[in-house]
Amino acid sequence: MKKILITGATGFVGQNLCRQFASNKEYELYCVVRNTEKAKNVLPKNLRLVDAVKLDLVSSLGIDYVVHLASCLTSRDDTESMRSILDVNIRFSTELLDVLKDCKCLKFINLGSFAEYKSNPGIPEPAYLYTAAKQAFRPILDYYAANGEWSYVHLIPYTIYGGENNQKKLIDYVRESLDAPVPVKMSPGYQVSDFIHINDVIGCIRFLIDNPQKWNGQKGEVYHLGTGRGTSIRELARIFEQATKKKTNIEWGGLPYRKRDIMHAVAPISKLKDLGWQAKIKLENGIVDTLVVGAGISGLGALHTLYRKPIVAKGLEKSDTYGGLCSSFSVNGFRFDRFIHLSFSNIDEVNVLFSEVEGGINRHSPNPSNLYKGRWIKHPSQNNLYVLDDEEKKTIIDDFKKRPDASTVKVKNYEEWLRVQFGDYFAEHFPMVYTRKYWMKEAKDLRTEWVGNRIYQPSIEEVIAGSKSEDTRITYYAKEMRYPKTGGYQHFLSKLAEESNIAYKAEVQHIDTIKREVTTIDGEVYPYRRLISSLPLPEIVKMLDDVPEEVMTAVSKLETTSGYHVSIALKTKNIPPYLWWYIYDEDNIASRVYSPSMKSEGNAPEGCSSLQMEVYCKENEYNEQELLDRTVGKLVNQGIIKQDDILFTHIGFEKYANVIFPEPIYYARKTVRDYLSSVGIDTIGRFGEWDYLWSDQSLVSGLNIKQTC
Repeated sequence: MKKILITGATGFVGQNLCRQFASNKEYELYCVVRNTEKAKNVLPKNLRLVDAVKLDLVSSLGIDYVVHLASCLTSRDDTESMRSILDVNIRFSTELLDVLKDCKCLKFINLGSFAEYKSNPGIPEPAYLYTAAKQAFRPILDYYAANGEWSYVHLIPYTIYGGENNQKKLIDYVRESLDAPVPVKMSPGYQVSDFIHINDVIGCIRFLIDNPQKWNGQKGEVYHLGTGRGTSIRELARIFEQATKKKTNIEWGGLPYRKRDIMHAVAPISKLKDLGWQAKIKLENGIVDTLVVGAGISGLGALHTLYRKPIVAKGLEKSDTYGGLCSSFSVNGFRFDRFIHLSFSNIDEVNVLFSEVEGGINRHSPNPSNLYKGRWIKHPSQNNLYVLDDEEKKTIIDDFKKRPDASTVKVKNYEEWLRVQFGDYFAEHFPMVYTRKYWMKEAKDLRTEWVGNRIYQPSIEEVIAGSKSEDTRITYYAKEMRYPKTGGYQHFLSKLAEESNIAYKAEVQHIDTIKREVTTIDGEVYPYRRLISSLPLPEIVKMLDDVPEEVMTAVSKLETTSGYHVSIALKTKNIPPYLWWYIYDEDNIASRVYSPSMKSEGNAPEGCSSLQMEVYCKENEYNEQELLDRTVGKLVNQGIIKQDDILFTHIGFEKYANVIFPEPIYYARKTVRDYLSSVGIDTIGRFGEWDYLWSDQSLVSGLNIKQTC
């Protein structure tokens, strides 16, 4: 256990450092504070507070390390400021050294300021009175260290930004100028600064504490703490504009330069690099307020909402395009979606956003069908039995008549619900078969809350009428299906993606909720103030450290389907005349088929057509040939398509397709989402909310996030 004494704990650097250090089980933290009540409100509860007026208590604590952050920081030099500067930077700091003088093998880290070097980082030249006082403290530290076996270094941080901060910094004013109605007055803006994120500052201090052998025996070595990259304020404004796709509204020269302003301050970082440390966070990443992990449809919704605020939001997407399961792909001039997607939303906000799609929208009347024993049955099949044999129709109708009154039956699972709604025979030969194919579960193993209006429940009169005539009314829950004329379903989302700042091929590998940092698989580090995730709950939990056992158990109870989409390109337009259709025969392992070329002629070359079949199963449950034989081959055998018309087939796999609703889902889902919320992660979308959300509902899940950073 390392005993660490921290001064200045309630300041900007101190608060952020204490929050991160408090979770380290190898650190025992003591904080010297002047206002214990304030400290109790702003610092973690597991810290030990030492009242500055009782500083002599420190001598008995057996301190190993001192992180000296306490400082009166001001550019003013009036009499009142002078007294405060001397009181903190000289008197208090000297009294601290005096009570520590009997400590042996002490390691002392003194935090300075780049303003101690006005013109040249190699030559001390205080720019302000407070930095002159910090310079004056150094020989005092030399004196006390010489009388003990101390190692001590001076860390000189440059322009610190990020983290929790109650006082506005330069970066905050630039951020507030984004699309501001009134110009923000600033200096001419040619000062060049080295912006270093607070997490990197804390990371360097942690590095020194965890690697004492690197600086053991050093007496007053100076390490300039920065990135080594200089950025002018005008360049900073351009970085914000690029990150937000907005314009800064700044009146350059509206304010004069400050007296003794430092025009160029870039850290020489070679000594720290030689020691084995360097900053990780790029300025472009560090200015981000809110990170959205996953640029699927819900992630794009969140980014759209955040775009309206004067904050910096960024999406991290592991693939090379946006949309997630709602994205599209092209092969040899044919375009396919990742499973069937059509918009039938009645949500105004969604329809307004989709109506802006370039190229226009195709509008279709829903005409789904069902394939059962080689026969086409109008959808929904429960009230369109006309094409069945008389004996089978009679059996189904008799079962319908024998159903119990649904209001008197308390069903325990989906199978019982199906039997009550449709009778035994129909339930067993239609929806229970489809459940095995689509949900990868027996109906008895599913709950019923997800059903909603997804399955039509006809009266017995409708069932009888549909057994005598094909001329039945359309009872599908949507009256119009919409699809972009160009670009596939993904094109609905193109404007949302264009306005958003998204890093593609940025797969998240680790999330540190203490540092509030995300690290991608290629080593990029993104700090955040707020984190929003549309990733599947099991995936986001894998990226965290020290997850409670109860949460891990709950994660293991969350289930989803996975599956393959088998795409077929055809050199003919002679295909079934349905936008999509369901397959109830179990010898064909596909559960559903749709036609991309019917959704839009732009999805296939002239004179051609296309189909896509959906197979829900575990990855590698079938090899490629088995998949093709038991899907495409079945359509060929039934004469639905001809082998000679097939130009090519394409197989794609999706690990997460639909959320499954077994018995423990609601408790497990709540446990996981509550935990993620407790560590500062908001979850959205189908797999973030872990619910059976249609695409428009997933979009709204992102749109409805609170507009805060």
